[in-house]
Amino acid sequence: MEPRQRFQVGDRVRTVRTTQGLAKGTYGTVVRVLAAPDCSDVDFDGYPWSRLVYHRDLELVEREHAVGQSASSAGASPAS
Repeated sequence: MEPRQRFQVGDRVRTVRTTQGLAKGTYGTVVRVLAAPDCSDVDFDGYPWSRLVYHRDLELVEREHAVGQSASSAGASPAS
């Protein structure tokens, strides 16, 4: 059994099934991660408020810190 996906604040996610009136494939951004119930508070695109969603109903689209790392390494100058 593989470990559950661990999300971080700022991660871009999408729903993998219809849940809470959101269609499968709805995109959003994680705004808070709750460890105990295996849930995240997600701000979905086009919806006025965030929703508490089980991690099993989400998949990672883009990790927030990966974007920051590539941007900072792109501006780094080579060592002489």
